[in-house]
Amino acid sequence: MNIGKYKTFAVISFSKNCLQAALFRRLKTKYELIRHNSFTTDPADPVKSWKDLFRVLALSKDAPLILCGALKEGFFFRTQMPSIPAKAIRGALELELPRRMFVPGDEELLTAFSLFSPAASSDSDNGQNPAKEELITVNAYTLPAKSLENLSQILQQCGRKADAYIYPFLALEGSAPPLYLADVEEKYYFEADNWQVASPCGEKDPAGSNEKWEKIFKSTFKLPEDLPLEKFFSILLCARFVLSKAFSASEEGLDILPAKLRPSRLRSQIKLGVFLLILLLANILWSCSGQWISNAREYKKLTREKAVLQEQNRKYKSAIRKAEKAGRERQKGSAIKAGENQVVKKLYDLTTFLPSGVMISSMRWSDSGLDLTMFSEENSAISEIFRTKFPYWKLANIQQRNFGSAATMITVKLSNVDENENTEEGRKR
Repeated sequence: MNIGKYKTFAVISFSKNCLQAALFRRLKTKYELIRHNSFTTDPADPVKSWKDLFRVLALSKDAPLILCGALKEGFFFRTQMPSIPAKAIRGALELELPRRMFVPGDEELLTAFSLFSPAASSDSDNGQNPAKEELITVNAYTLPAKSLENLSQILQQCGRKADAYIYPFLALEGSAPPLYLADVEEKYYFEADNWQVASPCGEKDPAGSNEKWEKIFKSTFKLPEDLPLEKFFSILLCARFVLSKAFSASEEGLDILPAKLRPSRLRSQIKLGVFLLILLLANILWSCSGQWISNAREYKKLTREKAVLQEQNRKYKSAIRKAEKAGRERQKGSAIKAGENQVVKKLYDLTTFLPSGVMISSMRWSDSGLDLTMFSEENSAISEIFRTKFPYWKLANIQQRNFGSAATMITVKLSNVDENENTEEGRKR
């Protein structure tokens, strides 16, 4: 999460007896602390103190909110590791925990960690061993999962959500001066990668570095004159951390808050994107509406013309079908030839002129002539009969087949005689 892109953000520090908050606003070159508040926590009703703090702080729900402070049974330590992925670092820290603290076997633990740039070479190496693997400083804070329950309930009752929870010493880089935070660890201060026992005489600066930290904070932020710096060290330290590159590099390691407590930062961007998309679509619709109306009118006109043409085409097809049907009927009638007027006479002559001993077994009459199959019990001059008796046929072919002395099968093929030829032969006769 890039806090630097937001105009304002807030940091709230909580301890057993006190609540502190600061609101920061972005300037051209640095951030300005524009509002700060401090409340004493009411043990009987801590939610009321939080609600009062939010009301006075007047923080917009769209602005990032960072929480810092110590939770019950939390344990902080520092180590150095190779530069490996965050998931692998988390696994390595879980293996390191039993050596650092007592870990109950049935209790769920959460581990938050921050990563800083590679540590400087030791004096013994003196920078002469370039092959030596660079190590990064890892600050780790382990706490039972149940320690977040009270904080979660307070935020839910206040109707607020937080972007991150940071244990203040997680923001301490390896090269930083010693640091004492009375509201976080009252009996110890952190120096040289280890916890040191604070002086029992109640000094305000047992680490002897308050002056250095005041210079660091004043160079980072624009601070009001009435700000009690020593009381707001935790807030300023965490605010300085979230604006650094180390925070972006450590974001995956700091992700321990439950999902229900984290705001949906993409919601406003999604709303803006949807709004811009609606405007774009409205602009496209407006620019294209004229063309669409014109096309719709033209389409309706063409649809009507198409319907008229389809109706005309249907009528023409129906008329063509009727004409074709009438033509087929006329063809049937024209193909029929008129019958012969002499058929009866020809059949009469055929039965008259043939001998009585001849029986016709089959007869096929066609336009070209006559085919006959006959049986006779005696040898008759059938061929001569057809040559002399029938002026309208002429003998084309005749075949006789004897079946012993019983009968003779005669096959005769007669062809029609032309009328002119028939008239001439009648005259000769």
